[in-house]
Order: sequence, then structure tokens, then C-alpha cells
Amino acid sequence: MCSRYIPIVQRRFRVLIIIHKIQQIIGVAPNCADSSLEEVKMGFFTKFLLCLLVVSCTFAEDAVNEVAATVAPKTVTNDNRGRLITDILKNYDKRSYPEHLSVKFGITLIKIDVNEDSRVLETDIWKKMVWSDPRLAWDAAEYGNETVVRLPVSEIWRPDVVLYNDASHGGAVQCKDTNVLVYNTGKVLWVPPCHLHSYCNFTLDRAPLDVQNCDLKFGSWTLDGLLLDLNFYKDSHQADLSDFVDISDWEVTGNSAERKVTYYSCCAEPYVSLSFNLALKRKSHRGSCHH
Repeated sequence: MCSRYIPIVQRRFRVLIIIHKIQQIIGVAPNCADSSLEEVKMGFFTKFLLCLLVVSCTFAEDAVNEVAATVAPKTVTNDNRGRLITDILKNYDKRSYPEHLSVKFGITLIKIDVNEDSRVLETDIWKKMVWSDPRLAWDAAEYGNETVVRLPVSEIWRPDVVLYNDASHGGAVQCKDTNVLVYNTGKVLWVPPCHLHSYCNFTLDRAPLDVQNCDLKFGSWTLDGLLLDLNFYKDSHQADLSDFVDISDWEVTGNSAERKVTYYSCCAEPYVSLSFNLALKRKSHRGSCHH
């Protein structure tokens, strides 16, 4: 903070030197034999104006610089960003979850495939989650007005929201560990791409004119409804189909979602789940025969 005023002090010191020199010039007694009294007065007045002009310009420059330093916005730099990341992760324990936890959850459906033999629905989705972690909040003004940073999800706590009706048997990794967006308010946004296998109760007695209903059921694996309030992302009670790629033998004819609260025999606390129901109709021009 003090370094900001060093150039100002240096300029004012130079002004004092200039004034001292002018005072020396003004203080020299004029040669009355060579100059009239009127000329002496005019010379003195001119030197006085010169002195006043130098001082005024210097202080005006100082004032302009001070105002500019006050109102000019600080710019985001890599130094600010690196310092910010270091500070918010200092003493951060990712094993501990935030209090008063609310998680907004949704899915964007990209592609589907049906394995009729194993009664499994394969889906490529983007899993969307938003939550607030006050431990990651910061004052943007202290970091060059930086309002968002990108962090590896492995560096912070994340909700353990999983697919309840998972049919992968723990084999392949479901979702990629992509970066999260962390905002200065403590808001965290994570949108990892996932490849899922989910059980679906197929009924094939009407094939190839059949319509199947399959659920994707998500919920926290360890945090009950008293610790984690799970609800829909942007209050949307359906899967997002805006990026859906229709390349399978099935088309999506129905799309809805439901929030459920369940009590299990193991535990006294409620557990919240979000079930996304997809109605799938076999495309007739690609129909197959079943015996």
C-alpha cells in the first residue's frame, strides 16, 4: 500500500527543489543601472507565475493519478488466481462435508442403448450438480476481482450421489473426474460426463411394437435426508434432451422425474432419491423378431 505513494513523494520533493531554485533567482538583486524599476517588477511577477504553474501542474498530476488508482478496476492475472487457489485450499479438509447442505441435481441425456438380453439400459449423460461450500468462498476484491476458479474435483469435497440401480457391478468408472467451477460465493458446479448401466424391467411380449419404461434412480450413498437436501437442478422434473443424439433403435417418447423419500430397515433417517423415468419405444423400421 505504501509503495503506491512513493512516486508522489518523489515528485513533491522535486517541486521543492524547483521552488528553491526559483527563490534563489528571484532573490538576486537586480542591476538598477541596467533595468528600470518597472522591468524589475515584471521580471519578478513572471518568475512568480512560473513557480505557481510548476507547483499547480505537479499537484494536479498527483491528484489525477490518485483518482485513477482508486477507480481503475484490478485485472485478473495468473498471480491472483494462483494465490487465490492456494488460499482457499489452505487448511481445507475435503473429508468433511459442509453444513446445511443442499444439492441440486439433474441429468442431460446424450445417448441411449438397450441390451435386451441382460435387461440393461446403457446411457451416456452429463450429470449436473450444484451445491454450496462456504469454506471455498472469498472476497473477489482481494484477488483482482476474480469470481470463479476451476479446480480438480479431487481437491474438494463432493456429494456422493450415485446411481442406485447400477448394473455395472462396480467394474468401469461411471463418471469422469472433470474440473469443477468454484464461485466466490462458495457455489460449486460440477458437470461430469458419465457412461451408465442401469437395470430396467423389460417386457418383450409385444416386440417389436413394445414400449419400455426405464428409471435412472440417483441418491446419496451415505448422507441421509437430514444432512443432504437433494432436489432437482433448476427445478426441472425431467431429463434434459437438448443434446440428445438419436442413433439407437429406440426413441424417447416419455420423460419425467420424481423425488422420493424412503426409509430403509437399516436406518432411522430418511433417504432422498431422484428417479428419472424414460419411456422408450422401439423404432418400427428397425424392428426385430423375437421367438
